[in-house]
This record gives sequence, structure tokens and C-alpha cells, in this order.
Amino acid sequence: MNWPTNRSPIGFLNRRLEIDVMSLGSNGEFTWTPLATVWGGFAQTSPTERDSDGRIIGVARWRFTIRYRADVTSSNRIVYNGRIFRITTTSDPTGDMRYLVLEAEEELR
Repeated sequence: MNWPTNRSPIGFLNRRLEIDVMSLGSNGEFTWTPLATVWGGFAQTSPTERDSDGRIIGVARWRFTIRYRADVTSSNRIVYNGRIFRITTTSDPTGDMRYLVLEAEEELR
């Protein structure tokens, strides 16, 4: 799925996604808290591999598209159906603040 244009099909943003932000909890520890729940669409892009402590691990990369929000950055994460995705980059592909494209990597637990 490529990022949408002004002629995106109806129903393109058909998944409920939770956007989380890291915040300081009352106990002094950092914790993830919900920032917003938004409608979005997503697709897997290219899988890749990464060296982690001398081991090669598979990394699933995903591209999410949501309505434009200025408060979503690469410091946020996405939660969908219990799966966690770390946002690596954000972009406004058309420059008209209509959509926000989020490149993300799935956190494997």
C-alpha cells in the first residue's frame, strides 16, 4: 500500500490504532500512555535483518497511514491488536497536512 493521494479509496483508513507517548509515571519510572486512538491503514514493507548481540534477527517493517497530526513523532509508538510498533520516521508525503505516513518496526516479544 502506498501513501494515499487525494483520491484514496473509501475505507482506506479502516483500522483503529492507538498512538502511545512515553511519560514519567508517579513512581519516577517511564511508562507508555495513550496519546490518541485514530483510524489508519497499514501494510508490511520490506522485511530485513539486524545484528543484535552477535545474532541475526528478523525485523518486520510496516508503513502506517493516518490523518495528519502534528503531535505524532518518531518518539511515539503504535499499538494494534496487542502488537507494538516502534515509529522510526514520519512524513507528510503530499505536503498538504492531509495524511501522515509512519514507518515503523514491529517489536517482537
